Amino acid sequence: MSYIISSPEQLRQLLLSVGFGFILGVVYDIFRIIRLLLTEKRFGIYIQDILYALVCAVTSFIFLLSVTGGRLRFYVLAGCLTGWAVYYFSLGIVAIRAGNAVVRLIKTCMRFLFRIISAPFKVTFNVLSAICRKISRFCGKKLRFFRNFFKIRLQPIRGLIYNRFGVFSNRSKKE
Repeated sequence: MSYIISSPEQLRQLLLSVGFGFILGVVYDIFRIIRLLLTEKRFGIYIQDILYALVCAVTSFIFLLSVTGGRLRFYVLAGCLTGWAVYYFSLGIVAIRAGNAVVRLIKTCMRFLFRIISAPFKVTFNVLSAICRKISRFCGKKLRFFRNFFKIRLQPIRGLIYNRFGVFSNRSKKE
């Protein structure tokens, strides 16, 4: 096992790490586009950032195991960072603009489809609500009638005489 790595091998590892950093930049833009599509809340962004960091950590570990045999080299880490920065400040700008346009297009299409799909439901809802309004008005009128009908007071019990022919009032006989 040799601890000294030849220059061509170091150059190969550096170039692979720059390419790997570039790929991590692409993954970051994919996460950013998903963020634009799904959520704009702070908690969702926080979760996505943690998920991205975990993905980067696991894939970087696997990359270091496969390329350097698990040895941590400064130039490999610098190459990953350089590749990520090159992507982020060059193609990343173009990718995020294109991603924003695609996200706006997708959201516009989804709104359009939602309006088309929801139109029959809106018509049905409007018809049913009109029927319910008419029924409630009819029932309200009948309830008002019965309320007024039952507001008629009966005569006081003291002044009534009951017999088998009906109800007679004492007041009418006395007067």
